[in-house]
Amino acid sequence: MLKRGSSYSFINHSLKKNIILLLTVLLVFSCPGKKKSKEITLTYMNAESSTEQLKIMNIIASRFERLNPGIKITLVTGVKIEKILSTIASGRGVDVFMGWDQINEYYDRDAITVLNPYVEKHGFNREEYYPISLDLLTYKGNLLALPLQLKTQCLAYNKTLLQSAGFALPPKSWHYDDFFAYISKIYQTEQIKPNRMNRNLTITQVDFFIQQFFPEIFNTEKGNLHPDAFKHLVKMFDKQYKIIKKLPAPEEVAEFSAAGSASGMFSVFKMSKSYLQNAPAWGLIELGTIKNFDWDVVEYPHWGNGYMLIDDAYLAVTSISKHKDEAYKFIKFYISQTGADLFAHSKNGFSPRIASTKKYFTAPPVNISTYTDIMNKYKLLRTAVQIKNYSLFRQNLGHSGIYVSFRKGEVPSSAYAKKYIEYADKFFLPWEK
Repeated sequence: MLKRGSSYSFINHSLKKNIILLLTVLLVFSCPGKKKSKEITLTYMNAESSTEQLKIMNIIASRFERLNPGIKITLVTGVKIEKILSTIASGRGVDVFMGWDQINEYYDRDAITVLNPYVEKHGFNREEYYPISLDLLTYKGNLLALPLQLKTQCLAYNKTLLQSAGFALPPKSWHYDDFFAYISKIYQTEQIKPNRMNRNLTITQVDFFIQQFFPEIFNTEKGNLHPDAFKHLVKMFDKQYKIIKKLPAPEEVAEFSAAGSASGMFSVFKMSKSYLQNAPAWGLIELGTIKNFDWDVVEYPHWGNGYMLIDDAYLAVTSISKHKDEAYKFIKFYISQTGADLFAHSKNGFSPRIASTKKYFTAPPVNISTYTDIMNKYKLLRTAVQIKNYSLFRQNLGHSGIYVSFRKGEVPSSAYAKKYIEYADKFFLPWEK
């Protein structure tokens, strides 16, 4: 039997233990824990909007979010480039955007972030990518964006339609003179058909514009015209006009498109109403849906001076982004193996990442390697010309109406060349910053 003092001592000791335990619990729950880090949201703007393109974007963004739990990607798609520029000018609303033209103009406007410090901090293996893809985005050692797509130009041909009409298939490589002779035969045969809507078109359009920036016409480094530019332009425009006369007018192309079930620049070809079709590498994602006839690609016609066109699309971090490190990590992930493999497999252009293109940018079409072979076979002329005020030049020359008049045969090649030189002298300057 415990003595009274002992009982009191035991109770007092137990009470102390309970009080200490209670205080410990209260202390644990009352102490402020480590605050949950705030989630970062990156807004990514992209002009693309097709079902397949959106699918690629969503897959890449979702995978990045899983690997980076504190970062959320908001996709804004189908936007025009003017919207991207106005958003940047507003000071907020976009961290990353996909561009395909005039990287130098964004740089001049201080709209983008030079990536060199982020490459040094977070890494980037240049050896994995085609050198031209990085050259196109580098100015005086400054990497202005990361390469997303490369796009060389080919012509698609409707093999089924050509063979059924008794025409030879086009050669794998050809000069514009060969191209003119080829479409002339098709044009003459189709013109015999009395009902215009029963005729098939040679090709819906031929893009000549950028090829006027050959070195014998313009020096992009000095920002001025070659002394013999007028002579070369007239010679080139004379050939262009001969070809244009064998092409349908834009109104006729629109009429054919309206009569069919397809839409967009590939619609007439997909309806099997055109023998040939402009087929930039990014167009393969659309041409790949063709199931009702056989088709393939050949090189785009060349001018005989050793040059062919190349274009690129890129991912840039905006200068207004408040999360530049995270934005850089996102675009680096986007063009790495995960994203590059998806791009190469879907044929939404071919990936600048060499291993992805070699593995996934494969037939069909049978001659798909033509797109990448061009990079080794020719000197490459970039479509996004690095000259100051290039966009102003194009707008003013286009708004002058001179090309429409030239296409209709209302003005001679010499007048078109004169107007070209007038606007080039007025607007062009060497790109320096």
